[in-house]
Amino acid sequence: MRVYLSLVLLVLLSCNASKNTSDSGTDSEMPKATEPVVIAKPKPKTEVVVTPNKEVEDRIWQSYSVDDLPDLEKRINPSEFDVWQCDYNVLRKRLAAEEPKVKLPTSKGLQTFILENSGTMSPELAEKFPNIRSFKGTSTDGKTQARLDTNDEGLFVEFTETGSEQFFLSPLLKGSKTYYATYRKDALTNPGRDESYE
Repeated sequence: MRVYLSLVLLVLLSCNASKNTSDSGTDSEMPKATEPVVIAKPKPKTEVVVTPNKEVEDRIWQSYSVDDLPDLEKRINPSEFDVWQCDYNVLRKRLAAEEPKVKLPTSKGLQTFILENSGTMSPELAEKFPNIRSFKGTSTDGKTQARLDTNDEGLFVEFTETGSEQFFLSPLLKGSKTYYATYRKDALTNPGRDESYE
């Protein structure tokens, strides 16, 4: 019986020793469990669609106070005039359209004009001098005719209203394409197109 108990104790001790050995083994002796590698798929690129803001596009012209004008020499000095501020770059983009339709400041406020190339420049000259453009057009109500020119000085417009006298829109300050005056023909001492039209 003693021999039997000794054998049982011996077996239990050897089992316990074996368990301790496996628990205290180094990481290099034990096989590592491998975790699955997750490869993140790239997110598809989303296109940002920019919707043109019609309100911003329609605000090429804004009424402006003569008291807020920058301190620059005047190109013209009409006796009576209204001042308008122009986003000239946006206006030029509008004029580059196939069939330009633009708002212009007139004696009655902003009016929409449908324009066409006046044909005064040959295609070769127009390509050589892209800043010089010439248009003719009519207001959408059909009551006002316009002759419109652009050049390195800015925008120049001569309006003729049915049953009314001519009036003009032209740059007010030297070296600026931002500030414009609308004025009647008789508001200038030397009426008619100024030398920038030539």
